[in-house]
Amino acid sequence: MSYNISRYVSPALAICSFSSAGAGVVTFSFINGDFTPMISGTQIALDAGYEYFLMVSPSTSVASATYATIIDGVTGTSYPISTTSTSTPLDQKMESILSDAASTFEITGSAALSSNSRLEIWRIPL
Repeated sequence: MSYNISRYVSPALAICSFSSAGAGVVTFSFINGDFTPMISGTQIALDAGYEYFLMVSPSTSVASATYATIIDGVTGTSYPISTTSTSTPLDQKMESILSDAASTFEITGSAALSSNSRLEIWRIPL
């Protein structure tokens, strides 16, 4: 439950996992949620008319690995990933996208990312 200025809005949540066999762009899989995002292998299409909050939690066993998000083809800042085990993601970073036009979202890593990596997508109507 949230309030968007003067009207009541109810955010929707989608949970995805992602992984990669090596360095490069990851592949997404939908797990569960209130809506099903449009996934095309390595890319998630975000509909216009929503504000998105994307919580990225990568998991890897490779020391000194990094990851970055790619929004509409533009790669953002690279962040380090803690690597004590692949059983749980230890890092979490949030991206916020105000999507007044259709957008795309991708994640790239400097090393293989395990299927324990998670992406939470919170979607709030504008």
